[in-house]
Amino acid sequence: TLVQAISMAEHAAGGSAIDAGLDSEHGNPAIAVAVAAKDGVRTVLVDMATGKVVATQPDGEQDDGGVDSD
Repeated sequence: TLVQAISMAEHAAGGSAIDAGLDSEHGNPAIAVAVAAKDGVRTVLVDMATGKVVATQPDGEQDDGGVDSD
């Protein structure tokens, strides 16, 4: 669920979620969560099929149209 994805993302990035939405990672549906962490905003992708974190990166460095922080 979205709530579970947000919780996982917050844990993975060590911060609080500030935005979430649908995205994709290598063609697989994912939930992208922007997390405000100590080192800045990070985007965490959670695979919708497996429920696992598949990527964590500084905000603004998505490969294929991820979360827009505007």
